Amino acid sequence: MGGGCGNCFHPIRAIKNAVSKAIDKVDSWLTGTKKHSSHFEYEESYDPTKAQLESTMRINNALTEFRLDVEMTSDDVERDVIRLSRESLDEFVEQLREYNKITYGERRLNINLNALERDNRRTEDEVHGYIKKRVLKRVSLDDSECLEILKMDKGEEKRRKMDAFFQKILRDAINELCDMLRKN
Repeated sequence: MGGGCGNCFHPIRAIKNAVSKAIDKVDSWLTGTKKHSSHFEYEESYDPTKAQLESTMRINNALTEFRLDVEMTSDDVERDVIRLSRESLDEFVEQLREYNKITYGERRLNINLNALERDNRRTEDEVHGYIKKRVLKRVSLDDSECLEILKMDKGEEKRRKMDAFFQKILRDAINELCDMLRKN
């Protein structure tokens, strides 16, 4: 085996491409979060220590609506990431199987492909629900940043802050997912 290989499969590059495709989908999804943040533009300042039950229920319903939308869309994104990553890794494993058949100085590589495939499936299990879990934790009356925005007076500034908050937590979740995939 000599120098560079023009036909060699590069698994890291292929997985990065798979994640990039999923991120493109996420970018278009993020623009849709603005419809949820617009609900908050008309909400009076919310302080849980002074709020009446009706206000708390209304705020919780708006937050729940956003979380449900995230849940549906994140399931699609996660499925795409898994499918695209699996295709790339399966192609890589197939190439390794071929290398395992070749004799190098009277020896074969004998790379343990079962362990590699098992680790890949474990990673896939970690991807399921990854985005949802992070969003659920942050889009809540228990989150100090979310609560600070809810305490703001109604208006355009409140909508912009909530929109930025939603996009930030989604981007953070996606970035953490990408980091986990790269590491694994």
